[in-house]
Amino acid sequence: MLTISCFSLLFTLATSEQRSKQAALGEHNSLSMNNIADRVHLEPYSYNHFKSNGLSEKSALFHLNERYGFTRWDLVKVEGDDQVPIRRTKRYVVRKKRWRKNMLTWRLNTRNINEGDMYIARNTLHRAFYEWSTVSAVQFVEVEKDADIVVGFEKGKHEDAFPFDGKDGVVAHAFYPRDGRLHFDADEEWTLNSASGVNLFQTAVHEIGHLLGLEHSVDPRAAMYAAKRPYDPDFTLGIN
Repeated sequence: MLTISCFSLLFTLATSEQRSKQAALGEHNSLSMNNIADRVHLEPYSYNHFKSNGLSEKSALFHLNERYGFTRWDLVKVEGDDQVPIRRTKRYVVRKKRWRKNMLTWRLNTRNINEGDMYIARNTLHRAFYEWSTVSAVQFVEVEKDADIVVGFEKGKHEDAFPFDGKDGVVAHAFYPRDGRLHFDADEEWTLNSASGVNLFQTAVHEIGHLLGLEHSVDPRAAMYAAKRPYDPDFTLGIN
């Protein structure tokens, strides 16, 4: 059963509620605790498949916005020459397959969530979706059924071919457009404003990026970095 550990809970909930109200107005990858690159859309992930002059974070978000606001979407070419040396510079790769609309609905599957944690989980997801709506033309609306995106906290073997491995290891995974599944490992120690455990907000922002079609950045400062980031109380989607 999911338990979310909270410190300074009143401050966290107040902030979450405020940002979730703003949000209301307004791919298979695995995030690993052990610095292991994500499995990408049922295929092994390799930096060598990326061009060395890949996108900066600012360019990637601009192209993402362009893709959902206009018809141009053939923005990134992925080359498969494994012999080409890759410079470890910051870049994003945006997948060609996209959602066909810029208003996406989402819902939270309540299985494995304590009743007392439901409010916290929903508000944290509102905050995470809102982060992406501030840097793209995509808007997100929570619904009760028939959602484009279904978020759940799962244990071990569940409804896809990628079982969770208990505490630590793989903590979450998401599928690329237009699958819409985002799963968190319910056995993790999920936290909000603590350096211990796994930060739910930061992990959600990362996985939502995959839901929108973003692959990884090799910059450890980026939201789409392939490994678990340390807790950052000022975490936000940066435009660098």
